[in-house]
Amino acid sequence: HRNSSVRATEYRYKNYIETAPLYGKKICDVTKLEIREELRKLRSKPQTARKVHSIYNMIFRYAIGSGYLDAVNPVPEFKFVFDRPMRETPRAAVTDDPDRFGEIVMRIRTQWESGDNGAGLLLFLAYCFTRPGEARLLQWHNVSYKDNVIKLSAEQTKTASQLIIPMSRQVAEILERQKKRRVTPIQPNDYIFFAPQRGPKYAMSDALPTVKLTQLGIPRDE
Repeated sequence: HRNSSVRATEYRYKNYIETAPLYGKKICDVTKLEIREELRKLRSKPQTARKVHSIYNMIFRYAIGSGYLDAVNPVPEFKFVFDRPMRETPRAAVTDDPDRFGEIVMRIRTQWESGDNGAGLLLFLAYCFTRPGEARLLQWHNVSYKDNVIKLSAEQTKTASQLIIPMSRQVAEILERQKKRRVTPIQPNDYIFFAPQRGPKYAMSDALPTVKLTQLGIPRDE
Protein backbone atom coordinates (compact mmCIF):
# COMPACT_ATOMS: atom_id res chain seq x y z
CA HIS A 1 0.00 0.00 0.00
CA ARG A 2 2.83 2.38 0.88
CA ASN A 3 4.54 1.80 -2.46
CA SER A 4 1.33 2.49 -4.40
CA SER A 5 0.83 5.73 -2.41
CA VAL A 6 4.37 6.84 -3.18
CA ARG A 7 3.91 6.10 -6.88
CA ALA A 8 0.64 8.00 -6.92
CA THR A 9 2.30 11.02 -5.31
CA GLU A 10 5.18 10.86 -7.79
CA TYR A 11 2.70 10.66 -10.65
CA ARG A 12 0.80 13.75 -9.48
CA TYR A 13 4.03 15.65 -8.85
CA LYS A 14 5.29 14.89 -12.34
CA ASN A 15 2.02 15.64 -14.14
CA TYR A 16 0.60 18.57 -12.18
CA ILE A 17 3.53 20.35 -10.49
CA GLU A 18 6.54 19.82 -12.75
CA THR A 19 4.44 21.00 -15.70
CA ALA A 20 3.26 24.20 -13.95
CA PRO A 21 4.76 27.55 -15.10
CA LEU A 22 5.86 28.28 -11.53
CA TYR A 23 8.02 25.15 -11.41
CA GLY A 24 11.09 26.89 -12.81
CA LYS A 25 10.98 29.73 -10.28
CA LYS A 26 12.96 29.98 -7.05
CA ILE A 27 10.80 28.65 -4.25
CA CYS A 28 11.01 31.97 -2.41
CA ASP A 29 9.49 33.74 -5.44
CA VAL A 30 6.39 31.54 -5.77
CA THR A 31 3.24 33.37 -4.72
CA LYS A 32 -0.06 32.27 -3.24
CA LEU A 33 -1.89 33.52 -6.34
CA GLU A 34 0.26 31.36 -8.64
CA ILE A 35 -0.41 28.25 -6.61
CA ARG A 36 -4.12 29.01 -6.51
CA GLU A 37 -4.24 29.43 -10.30
CA GLU A 38 -2.60 26.04 -10.81
CA LEU A 39 -5.06 24.36 -8.44
CA ARG A 40 -8.00 26.04 -10.17
CA LYS A 41 -7.05 24.25 -13.37
CA LEU A 42 -8.14 21.06 -11.58
CA ARG A 43 -11.66 22.22 -10.75
CA SER A 44 -13.13 19.34 -12.78
CA LYS A 45 -11.05 16.86 -10.73
CA PRO A 46 -11.85 17.61 -7.07
CA GLN A 47 -10.01 14.63 -5.59
CA THR A 48 -6.93 15.27 -7.70
CA ALA A 49 -7.02 18.96 -6.73
CA ARG A 50 -6.96 18.00 -3.05
CA LYS A 51 -4.05 15.61 -3.54
CA VAL A 52 -2.00 18.16 -5.50
CA HIS A 53 -2.80 20.82 -2.89
CA SER A 54 -1.42 18.44 -0.27
CA ILE A 55 1.79 17.97 -2.26
CA TYR A 56 2.28 21.74 -2.54
CA ASN A 57 1.85 21.94 1.23
CA MET A 58 4.47 19.25 1.81
CA ILE A 59 6.95 21.01 -0.47
CA PHE A 60 6.63 24.40 1.22
CA ARG A 61 6.54 23.01 4.75
CA TYR A 62 9.78 21.18 3.98
CA ALA A 63 11.30 24.36 2.48
CA ILE A 64 10.45 26.36 5.60
CA GLY A 65 11.64 23.65 7.99
CA SER A 66 14.92 23.26 6.08
CA GLY A 67 15.63 26.98 5.92
CA TYR A 68 15.16 27.36 2.17
CA LEU A 69 12.19 29.62 2.73
CA ASP A 70 12.12 32.18 5.51
CA ALA A 71 8.44 33.07 5.29
CA VAL A 72 4.93 31.82 5.92
CA ASN A 73 3.60 28.94 3.84
CA PRO A 74 2.20 30.51 0.62
CA VAL A 75 -0.10 27.56 -0.10
CA PRO A 76 -3.70 28.79 0.40
CA GLU A 77 -6.17 26.80 2.46
CA PHE A 78 -8.04 24.49 0.12
CA LYS A 79 -11.43 25.99 0.96
CA PHE A 80 -10.18 29.39 -0.30
CA VAL A 81 -8.79 28.12 -3.61
CA PHE A 82 -12.08 28.27 -5.50
CA ASP A 83 -14.65 31.01 -5.80
CA ARG A 84 -17.40 28.56 -4.90
CA PRO A 85 -17.33 25.19 -3.14
CA MET A 86 -16.39 22.21 -5.26
CA ARG A 87 -18.92 19.43 -5.61
CA GLU A 88 -17.32 16.15 -4.61
CA THR A 89 -20.09 13.63 -5.08
CA PRO A 90 -18.95 10.00 -5.04
CA ARG A 91 -20.23 7.87 -7.91
CA ALA A 92 -22.93 5.65 -6.53
CA ALA A 93 -23.13 1.99 -7.38
CA VAL A 94 -25.95 0.95 -9.70
CA THR A 95 -27.34 -1.27 -6.94
CA ASP A 96 -26.29 -3.00 -3.73
CA ASP A 97 -29.06 -5.62 -3.96
CA PRO A 98 -27.53 -9.00 -4.98
CA ASP A 99 -30.72 -10.18 -6.68
CA ARG A 100 -31.09 -6.92 -8.58
CA PHE A 101 -27.43 -7.05 -9.56
CA GLY A 102 -27.89 -10.54 -11.00
CA GLU A 103 -30.90 -9.34 -12.99
CA ILE A 104 -28.91 -6.42 -14.38
CA VAL A 105 -26.00 -8.65 -15.37
CA MET A 106 -28.35 -11.00 -17.22
CA ARG A 107 -29.92 -8.07 -19.06
CA ILE A 108 -26.47 -6.77 -20.04
CA ARG A 109 -25.36 -10.25 -21.13
CA THR A 110 -28.40 -10.70 -23.36
CA GLN A 111 -27.66 -7.36 -25.03
CA TRP A 112 -23.99 -8.27 -25.45
CA GLU A 113 -24.78 -11.64 -27.02
CA SER A 114 -26.83 -9.79 -29.62
CA GLY A 115 -23.59 -8.12 -30.79
CA ASP A 116 -23.53 -4.94 -28.70
CA ASN A 117 -19.88 -4.00 -28.03
CA GLY A 118 -20.85 -1.46 -25.35
CA ALA A 119 -22.72 -4.11 -23.40
CA GLY A 120 -19.54 -6.20 -23.51
CA LEU A 121 -17.72 -3.42 -21.70
CA LEU A 122 -20.43 -3.30 -19.03
CA LEU A 123 -20.26 -7.07 -18.61
CA PHE A 124 -16.49 -6.87 -18.18
CA LEU A 125 -16.98 -4.21 -15.48
CA ALA A 126 -19.49 -6.42 -13.69
CA TYR A 127 -17.03 -9.32 -13.54
CA CYS A 128 -13.82 -7.37 -12.82
CA PHE A 129 -14.93 -4.28 -10.84
CA THR A 130 -12.33 -2.09 -12.55
CA ARG A 131 -12.83 1.61 -13.18
CA PRO A 132 -14.77 2.31 -16.42
CA GLY A 133 -11.92 4.45 -17.77
CA GLU A 134 -9.41 1.68 -17.22
CA ALA A 135 -11.63 -0.96 -18.82
CA ARG A 136 -12.54 0.99 -21.94
CA LEU A 137 -8.87 1.78 -22.65
CA LEU A 138 -7.75 -1.85 -22.41
CA GLN A 139 -5.69 -3.01 -25.38
CA TRP A 140 -4.75 -6.50 -26.45
CA HIS A 141 -1.16 -6.11 -25.27
CA ASN A 142 -2.58 -5.89 -21.72
CA VAL A 143 -3.77 -9.49 -21.97
CA SER A 144 -1.35 -12.20 -20.84
CA TYR A 145 -2.70 -15.62 -21.76
CA LYS A 146 0.52 -17.15 -20.45
CA ASP A 147 -0.16 -15.88 -16.91
CA ASN A 148 -3.94 -15.91 -17.34
CA VAL A 149 -4.23 -12.27 -16.26
CA ILE A 150 -4.82 -8.78 -17.63
CA LYS A 151 -2.06 -6.34 -16.66
CA LEU A 152 -2.37 -2.56 -16.53
CA SER A 153 0.77 -0.51 -16.03
CA ALA A 154 0.98 2.33 -13.49
CA GLU A 155 0.57 4.83 -16.36
CA GLN A 156 -2.79 3.28 -17.24
CA THR A 157 -4.43 3.43 -13.81
CA LYS A 158 -5.92 6.27 -11.80
CA THR A 159 -3.92 5.31 -8.71
CA ALA A 160 -0.63 5.27 -10.68
CA SER A 161 0.06 1.70 -9.54
CA GLN A 162 0.11 -1.52 -11.54
CA LEU A 163 -3.17 -3.44 -11.65
CA ILE A 164 -3.37 -7.18 -12.31
CA ILE A 165 -6.80 -8.65 -13.07
CA PRO A 166 -7.20 -12.45 -12.84
CA MET A 167 -8.75 -13.85 -16.00
CA SER A 168 -11.82 -15.74 -14.84
CA ARG A 169 -13.76 -18.06 -17.11
CA GLN A 170 -16.33 -15.33 -17.77
CA VAL A 171 -13.68 -12.77 -18.65
CA ALA A 172 -11.90 -15.23 -20.96
CA GLU A 173 -15.24 -15.81 -22.73
CA ILE A 174 -15.73 -12.06 -23.22
CA LEU A 175 -12.26 -11.71 -24.73
CA GLU A 176 -12.77 -14.64 -27.10
CA ARG A 177 -16.05 -13.21 -28.35
CA GLN A 178 -14.51 -9.79 -28.79
CA LYS A 179 -11.88 -11.44 -30.98
CA LYS A 180 -14.50 -13.13 -33.14
CA ARG A 181 -16.33 -9.86 -33.73
CA ARG A 182 -13.35 -8.37 -35.50
CA VAL A 183 -12.95 -8.32 -39.27
CA THR A 184 -9.21 -7.58 -39.22
CA PRO A 185 -6.24 -9.32 -37.50
CA ILE A 186 -5.58 -8.28 -33.91
CA GLN A 187 -2.81 -5.76 -33.31
CA PRO A 188 -1.28 -5.26 -29.81
CA ASN A 189 -2.44 -1.64 -29.59
CA ASP A 190 -6.00 -2.32 -30.76
CA TYR A 191 -8.66 -1.60 -28.16
CA ILE A 192 -10.56 -4.61 -26.84
CA PHE A 193 -13.80 -2.66 -26.45
CA PHE A 194 -13.52 -0.41 -29.47
CA ALA A 195 -15.94 2.12 -30.91
CA PRO A 196 -17.92 0.06 -33.50
CA GLN A 197 -18.44 3.00 -35.85
CA ARG A 198 -14.71 3.85 -35.92
CA GLY A 199 -12.90 0.53 -35.52
CA PRO A 200 -10.40 -1.09 -33.13
CA LYS A 201 -7.93 1.80 -33.24
CA TYR A 202 -10.39 3.97 -31.34
CA ALA A 203 -11.59 3.55 -27.76
CA MET A 204 -15.22 3.92 -26.76
CA SER A 205 -16.43 7.23 -25.36
CA ASP A 206 -16.04 7.72 -21.61
CA ALA A 207 -19.76 8.49 -21.47
CA LEU A 208 -20.73 5.17 -23.02
CA PRO A 209 -21.14 3.08 -19.81
CA THR A 210 -23.72 5.51 -18.42
CA VAL A 211 -25.47 5.88 -21.77
CA LYS A 212 -25.62 2.11 -22.23
CA LEU A 213 -27.12 1.58 -18.77
CA THR A 214 -29.80 4.15 -19.63
CA GLN A 215 -30.52 2.38 -22.93
CA LEU A 216 -30.97 -0.85 -21.00
CA GLY A 217 -33.56 0.84 -18.79
CA ILE A 218 -31.35 1.10 -15.73
CA PRO A 219 -31.64 4.61 -14.17
CA ARG A 220 -28.40 6.41 -13.34
CA ASP A 221 -29.45 7.01 -9.76
CA GLU A 222 -30.84 3.54 -9.04
